[in-house]
Amino acid sequence: GYVRLSVAQTGMEPPWMQKLYDQAKANTPDWIEGSHQRARAVQLIACTGRSLPQMASLLNAILSQQNEADGGWGNERVPESNVDDSASNVILLARYFGTDPKAASAIKNGLDYIHSNYRTDSNIAGFSESMGNQEIESHMTFMALAAFVETGYVPGTTTIMHPVGKNWW
Repeated sequence: GYVRLSVAQTGMEPPWMQKLYDQAKANTPDWIEGSHQRARAVQLIACTGRSLPQMASLLNAILSQQNEADGGWGNERVPESNVDDSASNVILLARYFGTDPKAASAIKNGLDYIHSNYRTDSNIAGFSESMGNQEIESHMTFMALAAFVETGYVPGTTTIMHPVGKNWW
């Protein structure tokens, strides 16, 4: 099924959080191989502040599924998820694997891919869902900016403004 994530911070854990975490953790093995579902499942666990299951499998899946040609992640059958998936994977790599040398290159290439989807028109600027789309999407813009903030990325440079892994949200 489709994983959807909505979170509100209230200062205390909701009474259903343990059940939600247990369910997400139980389904993670099935979701690890699917970039889009993996991003949702792992985001869910990350928002609980709890540890991620199967860290080695998770890192290997993220790295092996990155597109070498453009540096992004996504599914050519579902291009509307490309920037979303790429931003999610960059955030996961930065937060949980930021000190791994293999992750550093993947993070930089993913950020460059996300930046390549920046668009402007006469009134607004933002990010499209994929390279072939010129339409600016608010969700893609939010996810792209989240990845930039998470890593401290400055587009067009090799600069990372602060160490990866900083918990900003």
